[in-house]
Amino acid sequence: ATTKSTTSTTKSTTKPTTATTKSTTSTTKSTTKTTTATTKSTTSTTKPTQPNGKIETVRLFGAGRCQTAAEISKATFSKTDNVVLASGDNYADALAGVPLAYKLNAPILLVQNHKLRAETLAEIQRLGAKNVYILGGPAAIGDKVKTQLDSKGYNVERIFGNDRFATSLEIAKKLQKLNGKPSEIFFACAQNYPDALAISGVAASKGCPVVYVAKNGALNKDIAAFVKSSGAKKGIIVGGPAAIGEAAESNISKCGVASVSRLYGADRYATCIKINETYKHVLTSDSICVATGENFPDALAGGVFAAKTRSPMVLVRGALSAKHNSYLNGRDSNTIYVFGGPNAVSDNVVNAIVAELKK
Repeated sequence: ATTKSTTSTTKSTTKPTTATTKSTTSTTKSTTKTTTATTKSTTSTTKPTQPNGKIETVRLFGAGRCQTAAEISKATFSKTDNVVLASGDNYADALAGVPLAYKLNAPILLVQNHKLRAETLAEIQRLGAKNVYILGGPAAIGDKVKTQLDSKGYNVERIFGNDRFATSLEIAKKLQKLNGKPSEIFFACAQNYPDALAISGVAASKGCPVVYVAKNGALNKDIAAFVKSSGAKKGIIVGGPAAIGEAAESNISKCGVASVSRLYGADRYATCIKINETYKHVLTSDSICVATGENFPDALAGGVFAAKTRSPMVLVRGALSAKHNSYLNGRDSNTIYVFGGPNAVSDNVVNAIVAELKK
């Protein structure tokens, strides 16, 4: 059992949300909105109208990262055939998986210490899933997990390569088989997680892969071959020159990509906001998703939720920056989905977000 808290303030517009229970507080503004009710392990598709729409805060979290991922899954899916399993200990094989999970209509659930936790297995069973896709080789998620799932009758497929670059490539290839050749490709640093996290929801919504580039801007030869064969005309490097060296532009251009550009800000938080501003035509929801930028699991698990709801992902730390305030100030958002408990995203930060939205 976990806790999901819902806090209300005020505002005006119409939108779908996922409502969970426990504490509700309110302040004022006025509006109307629709909600998708989630009670324990099922998600209702009924959308009752709230006569006095408010800014709601819905916190999705559990006792640990695996439980939090299960709670996010419950808020996203009623039933589905597919589940994606990723390591909750290491981001390397997992971050490129959000676009694939979105295409498969699958949640991303987490494995920790090579163990399939009871809450994770219970969520797979609740979903009625038939197929489980494991991101990464046995070094990321041990064979005991695969054997356990095999024994329960699931169709289990590993998607992996010899290293993180190759795994991101195999994920991109799988996505291409399902989605067709991409018009654009996102390139993120293989040696760090924030920029890949920040772009994952947008990439998923657009049906585009995220592949890894080395910190010095070098492009793995197999990834280069994939980019060339894909026929993609647009390449977006996520992160500044400190994250991915300037050689990346020319290396990507050599693969036949006509337009190569960068998206970045002064730090990971500003880069995330820059992504949200650039793709506001994709992120059309009047809800926002919030996760810590200090660790990867909660934002990873929330990436599919963000993509399905077309919500921007806002990465935060202990306090909001001026850039956060500028982005949030007066934004027409009625619901804040917080991934992770107060130790990940403090109540003070959530209250500060609400205050900015009310301005």
